[in-house]
This record gives sequence, C-alpha cells and structure tokens, in this order.
Amino acid sequence: MELCAIGQRVAGKIMAELRHSIGVRRDGWTATATGGDGVTRGIGTFSIARGATSSIHAALSRAGIQQPIDPLRAELDSEWVGRTDWSFACSLHIPPRSQGRHCALRIGTIDGTCEVVLGGVSLGMHMSAFVPFEARIPDELRASSALLELRFKAPVNEVLRWEKQLGARPVNGDWTPFCFARVPACSFGWDWGPRVPGVGFSAANFICWDDARIEPISVAQRWNRDGSCTISLDVRGDLDPARCRVTCLIDGPDGEHFELEDGCRSITVRPKRLWQPWERGSRRGCSWMAQAIAWEGKSMVDGFLDGRQARFALRNIELDTSLDDIGRGFRFIVNGKPMFAKGANFIPTLLDGTHVRDWREEMQLYRATGFNMVRVWGGGKYMPHAFYNACDELGILVWQDFMFACATYPEDEPFASLVAREADHQVRRLSRHPSMALWCGGNEDILAWWSWGWKDRLQEGQSWGRKYWLETLPAAVAAHDPGTPYWAESPYSGSMELHPNDCDHGDRHT
Repeated sequence: MELCAIGQRVAGKIMAELRHSIGVRRDGWTATATGGDGVTRGIGTFSIARGATSSIHAALSRAGIQQPIDPLRAELDSEWVGRTDWSFACSLHIPPRSQGRHCALRIGTIDGTCEVVLGGVSLGMHMSAFVPFEARIPDELRASSALLELRFKAPVNEVLRWEKQLGARPVNGDWTPFCFARVPACSFGWDWGPRVPGVGFSAANFICWDDARIEPISVAQRWNRDGSCTISLDVRGDLDPARCRVTCLIDGPDGEHFELEDGCRSITVRPKRLWQPWERGSRRGCSWMAQAIAWEGKSMVDGFLDGRQARFALRNIELDTSLDDIGRGFRFIVNGKPMFAKGANFIPTLLDGTHVRDWREEMQLYRATGFNMVRVWGGGKYMPHAFYNACDELGILVWQDFMFACATYPEDEPFASLVAREADHQVRRLSRHPSMALWCGGNEDILAWWSWGWKDRLQEGQSWGRKYWLETLPAAVAAHDPGTPYWAESPYSGSMELHPNDCDHGDRHT
C-alpha cells in the first residue's frame, strides 16, 4: 500500500497514541516572595487561584494582596513587584516509564530569568519569554512525587545587574534598561501603558515518548522565477537514525499526493489556486496538508513511532523596494499584483496575561474596519497560533516584528545566543501561515540610534543591536521562511547610509 494512503488512514492514531503530553495541573500552585522588596513588605507564601498562573500580578490580585492593575496608580502600587524575587511551586507526580522511556518537562512561556527545579534537581536556567523551556527528566525522578519550583529573579534587579556588567545603553524612557531582558519591552512602561514589570509562566507539560519524537514541523515556500513553488519541510526531534526513518507526505487541494522518502524534504509544484487577502476573493480550496511520520522496520503500519501534521497554503508575497526617480519604494506585491496595505499596530492589551481572546471574532472586527494587514509590534510579544490561524482564515496579512523596540541592545553573550535561538524558533513556528507577509527586525531602534542622540551616548565600539537586524534575523528568515520578505527595521530607508525616516526611501513613521 502506498505510504500516502497509509498516512491519511492512521494520522489520527499517530497523534492520539504515540506521543503522551501530560499537563501539569493548574490548581495547587503557590507563590512566594523569596527576596527583595516583597520580603520587606511581609509577603510570604500564598495560594494561586486557578487560571492565574501566567502572571504574578494576576496572582497577587486574585489573592487580595494587591489591587488589580489600573491606569491611575499602577506604577505607584506595583513597582515593588518588579524588585522582588518570586517562586512558583506545585507538588506533582512525574510520569512513570510505562508512559514512555523518555520524558521531558516543557513550559511554553517563562516570562523572566528563572531557574527550573524539580525534586530538588536543577533542570536549568531560562532567560527568554520568546522560546519555550524544555529539559529531560532524570530517570531517578520518574514515577515519584516531587515539587516543581520556578525560581524567578526580580526583573528590575536583573536588568540593572546586566547593565552594570555589560555597560549602560540608552532605552526609551530611560527608567529601566529593558534591553537586557528578552521579555515584552512594554512591561517596563510605554507611552500607552504603565510601568509594571513582573514574572510569570504558562503551559507546563510533561512529554513522554519511547523511540522517536517529532517536534512541530516547519513548512516553508520559495517561489522560483519560472512561476513554480518549492515547498520545504523542516523536521526535527529526537530521532535515532539507526532505529527509525522519517517519511514526509504532502497532500494538495486538488488531489495531489507527494511522498518524500527519508532524507528528502522538498518538492516543487505549480499550484492552481493561491491563498488571497480578503479583498481579492475566497481562500477555500487552497489548503495543503503536510505530515512527517517516524517508523521502523519494513512495515510502517506495525512500526509507527511518532507523527506530526501541519496545514498551510501557498501564496506569493514580495516587498517591492526598487528605486525610481524619487527614491526607494515600499509596497507589497501579492500573487503578482500590487496591494495597498491598510491596518494598525497590535499591542498587548492586558498586562496580567489572563484574558483569553476569541481571535477569530477579534479579527473579524478588525476586518470589518476595512483593514487588510495587522502589524504585531516589536515592543510586545509573538502571538499564539490561534491569532495567525484567524488571519489565515479571514485573509488578513501579518506584518511581524521581531521583539525589539526603541532601544539599543547588547550583542554580548548570552544575549546574542538568546536572540539567535528566538529567531530560529519563531520563524520556524510561523512559517506555515500564509498570512505572514513581512518579517521586520523591530520598531524604531535604528531610528533612535540615528536621531535621538544615542550615537553619542554609546561608548566607542559598544554594540547596540545592528548585527541582529542586519545579520542574525535575516539569516533566520532566509533559512526557514524564504517565501516571506524581510525588512531590517521600521522605519528604515533600505540603507544604513540614509536617515531611516527619509521621506523618499522605504517606510516612514509620521
């Protein structure tokens, strides 16, 4: 039997049975002030209400220790929170080996510098809210009851420590140097929001498996000059080449079936139907499906190990920045036709992180306004798949900033490695979404360096982020999402030799 037919028949079986994800329970958590200003205020250990584990501000509010954040007194009432070391803790049962020979703890988001400790064993330090944490569980802890602790360092104290170690760099507002933390910059205060840095986490799970585990697959498209499109799958995971093989299957909307044997990860096609923005017609009938299946032996049916699926759609998006008799243009070409982009910035709307949106309803309102593009602004955070799925379905293009805004950023370690890992993770994660129209390096960083007097405030030879926007980030896009354009910053003139806000070159902030 052909592998494509087998893959279609058993895909559900693969997803349901061969990788076990056991959620860390949401109740039973406590929070403790372990150092800093919170200790001097007499804040000890308190229980966390169910569903409030994503933010220390929400936990304090629900425990009645602090009033909910409000726009009038938020900074005065909450500043001590950012100068306190915190620990989140929960007693739990670690899965036995019967649920998988291998087991890892994965936490989707850790907002702040944090040591993860399980049963008294340190699983590692984590310093970025923009990549998940994952660590293997030691065999001696399997099938035991243990205490999971997330030991956070005070976010304000931590950035001040890095500033002292690596040298001061100017940032927007000049209150705290948020450039020394890979967390949403706006939590440290912005012109539209209060200054309330905190810590938090979300989505903690145990993942168990036996012989193979495939991570979410990345799907990229590259359009060729002859009008064809090359689809590439990036398959990663815990895969022993001596024991398993990986087969990739791709099904097209018109009944196409492609089988990519072990080691092959790309095909070239000539699609009949393309994904379109909402103003240009329907997106029905252009959905593709990719599967990656790990198996062993001669019979794939009997030797299933693991599998992943991903839906995607094909579209051809270009950013036209060609020169003319005025200067350098800036327009989007979608499936060969210019498009006038209309939209707005998207910024985080609630600081405690507990509000769950219906993203389809939200983006329907956005589209009803007449917008066809949304910009995920660089001072906030990368959005969940539900947000991009809604944009895919409704035909709204996404201008995606990397998370940099209005600051000069250190290129020293560990930050250079953190940014490279963030770029790799986020570009791979989002590359399958057809709504992705632009990767942009960040917001007003080059502009600030050029225009706000920051050149003169930096020490000679001091790094400020240029390497990220001109090298690290575009390299990640070229490697994992070559079908989506990259633009170094916003605003940007297309050249470091011109003022980034030049009215005749590139995009402009007014």
